Amino acid sequence: MTQYPDIGLGSAAQYLHDALVPANARFRKKQTRETLLAVASPAWALHERLWHDQGCNPDLEQFRADLFIQCPELELLRDFVETAKHTGLNRKSVRFVGLTGAENPGGVVQITDPLGTLITTLECTLTFNYSDGKSYKVTDVIERVVDFWVKKLS
Repeated sequence: MTQYPDIGLGSAAQYLHDALVPANARFRKKQTRETLLAVASPAWALHERLWHDQGCNPDLEQFRADLFIQCPELELLRDFVETAKHTGLNRKSVRFVGLTGAENPGGVVQITDPLGTLITTLECTLTFNYSDGKSYKVTDVIERVVDFWVKKLS
């Protein structure tokens, strides 16, 4: 049995380039729950790839805590991604309540009324909601997390 099979993503930087950046490009074009999960999953998983690259030191929980200080938005993604994978979460630290808002499926919308035709794009209003009453615009969270990883791994 091979402990570390080779899938062509040999480092955190390569994972960023080959998994997260393309998923983010798709999300920017089409902001749906599907593309959100597709970008949020590698954005969250990247921390473990980096942890392994750095020799699994410090322990994983401390490594995560340090990352959350550097990028608080990464912690916001954690519960969303883990909920998609596990359905329910039993960690005491879970604050995520749900995802609300409208998707932007991409493209343009044409609206005709008595005053004429308006061509516009839809706005993504997807929002992460937390038990403390705070809400965060999904597009802002994703942008900050991707920017964080790009800067950290460049």
